[in-house]
Amino acid sequence: MATHFSQPTVNNTTNAAMNSWVGLTGSGPKSVLIQAGTWNDVSDAAHGWPVWELYCPSSAGLSGCTAPAFNKSVIASGGQDVAMVTSYNPATRLTYYQVALAGKLAINVQYSLPSGANTGTDALFITKRVTGPPVRNIPAFTTMTWTSPRMYTVWNGQTPVSYLNQAVSPIVMNKSNSFSATCGTASTLMYPVGSSATSFYQQFCRAG
Repeated sequence: MATHFSQPTVNNTTNAAMNSWVGLTGSGPKSVLIQAGTWNDVSDAAHGWPVWELYCPSSAGLSGCTAPAFNKSVIASGGQDVAMVTSYNPATRLTYYQVALAGKLAINVQYSLPSGANTGTDALFITKRVTGPPVRNIPAFTTMTWTSPRMYTVWNGQTPVSYLNQAVSPIVMNKSNSFSATCGTASTLMYPVGSSATSFYQQFCRAG
């Protein structure tokens, strides 16, 4: 899968940290998440470090997973194009991660999937605050534009499946774990709007 987003220009960064990424995950207790994107750290919440990770829930009992791995030699500033690719080859059980800033490759990694793990059945496009510990706020912005979301059902395939030709479930960042796609409720922090075959937007509501 692949997509782009425009690194948001943020203002209020008090106790703030978030990460924005694309990823693939699987199903069942041995499902793992492969993800790549940017990380706005609490030390510099206005900018994003390129990052990749093969995340395994502790309940899966798997070895060979990773912590977030950063390229801190480059940084994404507000308005900069961030392009990301994550993919998985079932034949070799290799996972792949790429992040490019303004067309320049910043992360290009391949990594073996842990023995017994599975991934690749669901695609995720996520912007979320760092939930800690300690819990951080979302850096304040207006909207964050995601463009050209592309999913491929076959490894190394050339023809993508349209974003809206798949089952799409919006995930709302809020405090109450309930769906409320509006800024009118005190618990809603951010939600996706304006979905089309070529783009969508993350709408910021409050830092929370």
